[in-house]
Amino acid sequence: MERYIDFQEIARGTSSIIYKAIDSKNNEKVIIKEFIYRNPNEDENSIGYLEQFKRYKREIEIHLSLKHKNIIKARNYFENDNKLYLVMDYVTTKTLHDFIENKDNYLNLFDIISIIKQIASSLQYIHDNGIIHRDVKPNNILIDENKNTYLIDFGCAKRIFSDNITTSKIMIGTLNYMSPEQLISHDEIDGKTDIFSLGCIFYQLISGKLPFKGNSIKETINNILHSNPIPLKNLNNNIPFKLELIVHQLINKDPEKRCPTANLLIYYLDKLLEESEIYYYQAKYYHENNNLNEAYIFYRKSLEKDESYIPSWKAIAELYFEAKEFDKALDYYLFLLKLDSSNHEIYYKLAEIYYYKNDYAKSFENYQKAWILNPILDYEISMAKCLFTSGKVNESLELFHSIIDRNKESVKAKYSLAHIYYKLKQYDKVLEIYKECLKIDSLNYDVLLSMASLYQEIGNLDEAINIYSRLEHINNNDSFVLQNLACAYYQKGQLDKAEDKINYLLDKGFKSYKILYLLALIYKMKDDKDKVLEAYNKVLENYPNDIITYINIADVYRNKWDISSSIRILNKALEIDTKESKSIVHFKLAQLYKEKGLFEEAEKHYTEFLSRSTKNNLYNVAKQELKNLIRYKKKSKVINFRKAI
Repeated sequence: MERYIDFQEIARGTSSIIYKAIDSKNNEKVIIKEFIYRNPNEDENSIGYLEQFKRYKREIEIHLSLKHKNIIKARNYFENDNKLYLVMDYVTTKTLHDFIENKDNYLNLFDIISIIKQIASSLQYIHDNGIIHRDVKPNNILIDENKNTYLIDFGCAKRIFSDNITTSKIMIGTLNYMSPEQLISHDEIDGKTDIFSLGCIFYQLISGKLPFKGNSIKETINNILHSNPIPLKNLNNNIPFKLELIVHQLINKDPEKRCPTANLLIYYLDKLLEESEIYYYQAKYYHENNNLNEAYIFYRKSLEKDESYIPSWKAIAELYFEAKEFDKALDYYLFLLKLDSSNHEIYYKLAEIYYYKNDYAKSFENYQKAWILNPILDYEISMAKCLFTSGKVNESLELFHSIIDRNKESVKAKYSLAHIYYKLKQYDKVLEIYKECLKIDSLNYDVLLSMASLYQEIGNLDEAINIYSRLEHINNNDSFVLQNLACAYYQKGQLDKAEDKINYLLDKGFKSYKILYLLALIYKMKDDKDKVLEAYNKVLENYPNDIITYINIADVYRNKWDISSSIRILNKALEIDTKESKSIVHFKLAQLYKEKGLFEEAEKHYTEFLSRSTKNNLYNVAKQELKNLIRYKKKSKVINFRKAI
């Protein structure tokens, strides 16, 4: 006992205490497990001291006999004050249970498979040595920062589920990982019970859920014995079918239908890692979570396994398309066309790329091929839009009307045609089509919103307000609708109503530039300079680099005859690190300094303004003002000289 010093307790269970200590012989850190005897007089489920001692001694002997890279090495043991202590290697780890519980930790499919293979390797080793663990669960697996795993705790080699198992033992998780045969029989079990437990861990790592967990001990036991787990694909769609089959085979209730050995499981997993599909599904997960670099890496790995794997080619093409790298996307889609020349989706994507590249002839051609292979409405509408964009207005309108004649109840087709007439500035026809759409679908949100926006644009504010109010009734959290409604009220001079809508949005946390600026304009109309300043300062709180707001604040101070504050605000604007032009700030400062009689400062800022500006009316004003200042300075010098004589 004297050999080990600096004991620090790091964990405590029902039958042991775990310490970190120093081996003074070699100054190395070690883990020491102290076995706790439970008083059989106080714990009716406990066995006698002698039987407890024999069980602890058996665990120690088993652990000392094991030498495997995925099992924590047991060094030796000692007795002190009739207590047993097991000394093990120190490894900087946490339990797999703790790792799973930390929601910030993410394991991709390959991490999970690596962990399962390591545990399987340790299980095969102990099975080959005639040992069944019988308590394989995340609390008995350690994992380090490099995701190396270590099997621990061989105390349950004979401690199987029976009537004398206490509720406290069950609740720490053991029951959730027990095989049906372990629940039924104490004696007639083999290594396949550990395989089942490993399958439960595998299922949990992939899905985040236990396969047989119930709301009570009784329900959990019933689920293990009689209920089928939820298919993994229902809980995690980004896994290959073969992986799902492997996991469900591991947790089959019939031991004879279960994967018979851990080595065979490792073989299955190694075979799976040679296939494209698993890399594709991992990439798909990253893609869906917008981790595009990792997505690309795994899509490429998928193609390394099988260069003709079409889903990965399509996915990489889509990645480039989403990133608007159209030349690269084009290369991938053209290659895909060689693999699958009858795929209408590929033609559609090609059409979209050519459209973005302004090659409308090729775009139309590919839209048409997509439509021939799959004559859906979207493709035909895209053809009509492409004709319009390419300048073939009459052909576009002709095709649109043909589409609508064949799809009279299609709001989408009519709505798209309305957009064409809007671009042609034929607003009466646009409104007429919107009304036709609303006869088909009176609550179509997009149509109503577009109609209200058009009424607002052409100055029919009463109709705009009426429709915006209907939309507000449908969804009173649509900030776009509410700010447009506030703007319409402002345009009508109904300032209080406009202010109410804006304050509602601000209370809800919507602080767009348009909302904040509109509030300032409302207070400006009300001639409340203090509130105007307050509103502009709110703009700066959310958009601190907005030069125009600084200029507007300076103008408010100027109108209040506080020229010093106006100058201070504009000088602050000059300090902002922004690419936005500051030339107008220099002009404003020049004007203010001239008002204060600080002519040298005024001259400096007029000069700076002229150096930054192109010739326009303001440029000419500044140029004339600068000439006047220079002329004034010369005149002042002559007067002073004569006075000196």
